[in-house]
Amino acid sequence: MTDDIVEKNDGKYYANCTIEQKNVSENFKSYIPIEIDFGNNQKARIRILVEGSGKEFELPLPQKPKKIHFNIFDSVLCEK
Repeated sequence: MTDDIVEKNDGKYYANCTIEQKNVSENFKSYIPIEIDFGNNQKARIRILVEGSGKEFELPLPQKPKKIHFNIFDSVLCEK
């Protein structure tokens, strides 16, 4: 699970994210919980549906985050 934060010409921030799932069938689906930490005790939580071997997506953000945490709560079986 990776993320790359970019600021575009419009002044808005976006996270380019990649989530990989290995050793699963193409029919396998799982929700990955994500926490976006903006600092100053401001956080947002979302979940992303990932099907098959993975997903790449762009996540629009209201401001530049300090950190993006994938699989919060360790609720999805994974290697870190």
